Formats: sequence, C-alpha cells, structure tokens
Amino acid sequence: MLEIASKDAQQVLAKGKWMLQKDSRGNAYMLWNDYAIDNIMWQKMPDLVKAICVDLSFNAGGNQLAKYKNFIKAVKAEDYRRAALELLDSRDFNSNINNRNTREVAIRRRDAAIELSQLAEAMIKK
Repeated sequence: MLEIASKDAQQVLAKGKWMLQKDSRGNAYMLWNDYAIDNIMWQKMPDLVKAICVDLSFNAGGNQLAKYKNFIKAVKAEDYRRAALELLDSRDFNSNINNRNTREVAIRRRDAAIELSQLAEAMIKK
C-alpha cells in the first residue's frame, strides 16, 4: 500500500505547476503552467514534502492524493506555507479531528502542517 501511495504522489505531482510571474509593474501573480514535476524534481523535493504527500495518499486510501487540489497546487508552487494551510482546511481534516476513530490521522496532518510551516520559514531565512 505504501508503494501505491508513493506512485500516486509522483503521478499527481507530474500534472503541471503554478508559476510565480510578475507583470510590467512588478506585481506578483501565480500562473498555471503544464510544467511537470518529473523524477529528477521529485528527487530534489524536500524529503519532508515527499513524506507528507505519500502519507496523505496512503491515509486517503491510496490513489486519492488528487482530491487535495489546493494542497497539490501549493506544493507544486513550492509554497509550503499555503500547503500547510490547505492541509488544515480540508473537509476530511475537520471531520477526522472530531471523530475518535480517525483523530490520529487528523493529528498527523496537523503535525505535517506545522512542519511545512517551519520548512517555509527556514526557506525564507536562507
């Protein structure tokens, strides 16, 4: 199952990327590009981000990462702060945190969001 989740994460991330662009006045905006995260980019992606993608896919039942569209967009744009927020803003996080049987999954997702936020802060400071 973990292998299926890993393949799912790589396939979902290979479908395009948000790119940061600037207009003539220097205002930043995001633009969708069909730029794929290939195997080389997957290898260069921070281990924490890869682990979170695989864990998210695994806990969603494998081959389910694609339903986290906003999280995926943020990861592709390397906007890890936004990715953290998207983990906590998902419908299943809110239902899992209130369910005794699935609370552990939600707590892991919360911890992943905290770690993504810390990664984003560390990248800003570099």
